Amino acid sequence: MTMAGNPQFAHEAAKIQQALTLLEDQMTHMRATAGQVETVTQDVRSHYQAASSNTFTANMEDWINQYNQVESSVNTLHEALTSAWNDMTAGEDQALTHASGWAGDLSAIDSIHNTLAGK
Repeated sequence: MTMAGNPQFAHEAAKIQQALTLLEDQMTHMRATAGQVETVTQDVRSHYQAASSNTFTANMEDWINQYNQVESSVNTLHEALTSAWNDMTAGEDQALTHASGWAGDLSAIDSIHNTLAGK
């Protein structure tokens, strides 16, 4: 893919790539936090038996369920953004490929022009 020939495309592509990078970084932080919450919840469940620990683990399980819903939405957003990126770059590549075909044999283009002009 050559972005140098189209500054607008390069600008938009850079924005999408930046958004993907930020989203992927956030997803990494989300997974790490969820892992820590699950570990603490399991530790409390295993080593502390009391009514308060039952309340705590129930609240943490609720948090994990809500996190899973958010994670699913973030994954969907990531898939859509990745798909948009792939479509955009493929479209740009295809446009460049087709456009470069016109810069080839100019005598063929002149021949078509002359034929159409009745020469």
